[in-house]
Amino acid sequence: MNLAPDFPIGSILKWLEQNEPELVNILPKSDVPVRFASHWAVHDIFRALQQKRPGQPVGLMLGAHGTLAELGLDGQIAQHCSSLRQAHQMYLHYRSMSRPGHVRLESDPDQQTDSLVVNPFFHEDLVESDESRLVFPLALGLNMFREMLGEPRLNVHSLHLMVPDDRFRAEYEEYFGGEIHFNSPDCRLVFHSADFDRPIRAAVPETRPFLEQLALSQKSHVSACKGSSDNFIEMVQEELRKAILSEDFEQTTIARRMSIGPRTLQRRLKEHDLTFRALTESVQERLAMDFLLNTELSVQEIAYKIGYQQPASFHRAFKRWTGQSPSTVRADRAENKP
Repeated sequence: MNLAPDFPIGSILKWLEQNEPELVNILPKSDVPVRFASHWAVHDIFRALQQKRPGQPVGLMLGAHGTLAELGLDGQIAQHCSSLRQAHQMYLHYRSMSRPGHVRLESDPDQQTDSLVVNPFFHEDLVESDESRLVFPLALGLNMFREMLGEPRLNVHSLHLMVPDDRFRAEYEEYFGGEIHFNSPDCRLVFHSADFDRPIRAAVPETRPFLEQLALSQKSHVSACKGSSDNFIEMVQEELRKAILSEDFEQTTIARRMSIGPRTLQRRLKEHDLTFRALTESVQERLAMDFLLNTELSVQEIAYKIGYQQPASFHRAFKRWTGQSPSTVRADRAENKP
């Protein structure tokens, strides 16, 4: 099967599990994380949805439910960039290390626009789902930008699609808020440049360098251990780090990200005399320590970032892990800082 590791489908999975759970079985069984599926599997999902929900724009429907959590750690970094432009440049930079050429950014100073261009994947066997597959990542991208800016009605200058099917023109105009062009030479979202330079007000600038370093170390670590059963625990830890920062780290989620069943995950952890909870807490401990020593985030902010809704619960857990309070660890760092 032609696997495409640059096609994130987390929002598809969540929507299917809630609305059409039987369609989850369409996903391929492979050693690739299930949040990435082949274009053929995505095609089958969209085709099945189109048959069950005729006359509905399923690509838009699913993409509009996507969030920054789709990008994992990359999404966390984007939230702490100064603007959409910087966030997108960061995203392209890190994605290009392992998946070059899938997305690019083009600027037109004369028109004062910036375009997010997605390289399409066409195949004669996939024609039935072309429009849905192409609209999905564009709707997903716009939704992420809206989330970063806290602007749910951020509109595009225009949307360009290579397909001729214009049945859902009205729905696209309503969602994207700009002109819609079909039969275009490429697929792109065109933004007003002023929107691309708007500040991300919730960003914490000092957090971004730490998250970038964490992303780089994770990418090199994954490359080193991919495919080796001896590194199963490291691979689970890797998925946990990304999932914790994306605020969805249930056991079923981690199993799904690794393309195995929850019972298989539990059994393999037991073979290493580990439980899922113990492994999760070990990852949370390391993340908490990194945040305390390398960022200026408050203890409360760190608690939220590693999955604790109540700071008091984080304090108790941290004291159990280290024998010290978070504030004591940070104070010791300040004293020993040159």
